Amino acid sequence: MIQLMKKLAKEKDICVLATVSGAKPHCSLMVYATDEDCSEIYMATHRSTKKFKNLVENPSVSLLIDTREEHKGPDVLKQRP
Repeated sequence: MIQLMKKLAKEKDICVLATVSGAKPHCSLMVYATDEDCSEIYMATHRSTKKFKNLVENPSVSLLIDTREEHKGPDVLKQRP
């Protein structure tokens, strides 16, 4: 499973980074890059952004890499109730 996750992370370059401030989530669409073995994910942002402030206050994050485009087509509509 971890190899599949690494492959996915290396093939894509856009993600959603979710940070938190107090009890409020903040989601940001981000471009990212990984190192060769996918043990590090790199993103850049200005220090003046809300996400940077949130990361300083609370380094816990959630990261979503979207794969919806891989599941497009007529079969997707058939799966919905």
